[in-house]
Amino acid sequence: MVWLTYILTRALTNRRVALIAAALLALSNYHIYFARDGYPQCTAVLLMMAAVVCHLRWADGEADRGSAIRPRTGTLAACGAFAGVSVWVNFQSAAVLPLLAALHFVSCLRAGSLGQRFSRFVKGGLVITAGFLCAVALTEGVSYPMILLFRSQGLDYPHGTFLELLAPRFGYHTTVALHPSGLVLFPYFFDLLEGDVRFVVVAVSLVVGLGMLAWNVLRSPRATLSPALHRQVVYLFVPFLVPFLLFSMKTVQGARMFVFCLPYLLAMVAIVIDAAWQVSHRRTVIRAMLALLLAVTAVAGFRETVEVLSIRSGYPDLIDFAEASGAVDVRASWNGPLHVYLIEKGMVDAAGAADGPVSGPRLYVTDWQDLHHWKYPEESPSTPENATFMKEFEHQFGRIFLEVETFPFRGDPIENVRWARGLDLERTRKILVYRLPGAGLRE
Repeated sequence: MVWLTYILTRALTNRRVALIAAALLALSNYHIYFARDGYPQCTAVLLMMAAVVCHLRWADGEADRGSAIRPRTGTLAACGAFAGVSVWVNFQSAAVLPLLAALHFVSCLRAGSLGQRFSRFVKGGLVITAGFLCAVALTEGVSYPMILLFRSQGLDYPHGTFLELLAPRFGYHTTVALHPSGLVLFPYFFDLLEGDVRFVVVAVSLVVGLGMLAWNVLRSPRATLSPALHRQVVYLFVPFLVPFLLFSMKTVQGARMFVFCLPYLLAMVAIVIDAAWQVSHRRTVIRAMLALLLAVTAVAGFRETVEVLSIRSGYPDLIDFAEASGAVDVRASWNGPLHVYLIEKGMVDAAGAADGPVSGPRLYVTDWQDLHHWKYPEESPSTPENATFMKEFEHQFGRIFLEVETFPFRGDPIENVRWARGLDLERTRKILVYRLPGAGLRE
């Protein structure tokens, strides 16, 4: 993602701006947090950025010929193909597809007669759609024959078809009520992950950038229509604005989907910093202050970086204890994450061998994931009545992990922010182990 941020920003500006944008993203705790845990959103963002870069190359090809449409169909088809693979990798990326539609529409308004613009938009849109469908068909074709084979024998394949998986997620997101107050979500998560100093630097940079743009409009309206500025608006501001609005006000709430906004936001910040550097030509003091500001910004998020890189699960210690105690069944109120560790340890297989009635020692576990039920671990509503408390372990994480991972998906965004900030960190770190009726454990 860092490399593509450099490529995109370099194509729109210059090498210095591209290096600043790439450095900002490389140091971003927001980026580091979701990249280190292998969230599919990061791969989806990478692929969607590749789609934006392909569209930019297609648009540049058109600009070489003025208002005429230069035949770069393959580049535009690749744009759709990257978008298709992005959605296939992470189905929530489907909510970002309006980004390409808006980007393509705005880019086609630049030059030519009304008929040429309309023709460019329609023909280009059809090529993007064809590339998207081909990518989905090819990726789906890899598993579809096996899906049919399994189902013909009355067996369940590990996953459904593309449409079977996409439809319920589309319905889940579209049924979410519009919540305009969700515009606070991205600033809230950005401040949480990056720290106050970086938040202020980014916020001030955006305000200054908008001020500079407004000043240019008032002084010389035609200057805002320059090709360079138009390209930056189309390929940075639009890709930032569309997912920002969608994920803020319509879809389920959470930090991970705003990763789609991050590269474009930091690229715009880099443009403002470079503009300030250019304006301060022959003003050594101002340039020294800008350099110092960049250095402070880089160092300012170090505490949050350490917190992110220090996150450790307490499940390995729990599983070692369960294995030493002779437990043959370990379950949790939210079994998915624990189940992965049990598979790695060889205590269950991928199909879940421990599911169903078992004989022998059994353990039941509650931890921070019960906050999805608005309850602390010791208040878990799913703890069996006949369970006996046995031992306590602890996850290692701070406020960043706690507020990002437990943030409610639905409800009033402002109230959700207040609830997340009011959580007791020490209570949520606990892993409580209970003994269920069964054979005795080895002490």
